[in-house]
Amino acid sequence: MKASKAILVILILASILAGFTVAQQIISKTISGSVTIRAIGNLGFYDGSSNPITSLNFGTLDPEQSWVKTMYVKNDGNTPLYLTAQRNDSLTSINSAFQHLDGTDFQASTPKLLDIDESIGVKIVVWSVADAVAGSYSPVFLFTGTDS
Repeated sequence: MKASKAILVILILASILAGFTVAQQIISKTISGSVTIRAIGNLGFYDGSSNPITSLNFGTLDPEQSWVKTMYVKNDGNTPLYLTAQRNDSLTSINSAFQHLDGTDFQASTPKLLDIDESIGVKIVVWSVADAVAGSYSPVFLFTGTDS
């Protein structure tokens, strides 16, 4: 009889603990991660201090919270390049975009001419959607520099 009561108490406590774990996962909608930056062509990516970068950590975001970071895309080649960009849109819990420094949308599909050693400031914007699923995300931004 005592063994049955002990087993019953253990089962009840395990059920309560499992319930708390599930509730925490449902309530917590924070996301975290970093933006990965990739290049095709002679392009370099730099922070505001001219340090080369390949990713930008956006930390932890609550639902509907956003993060903005400025980076610079530079023509590191020896000929003028036309810059285009694209992003990974398959992530449903976050949205991301790039903008010019004045806040207008960067027309990623419209080539931007970059002369030799010229750079352009680009704002990377990441925001968590209202019904985000908690987890770690890594959107990828691909910048392409072509000579025609």
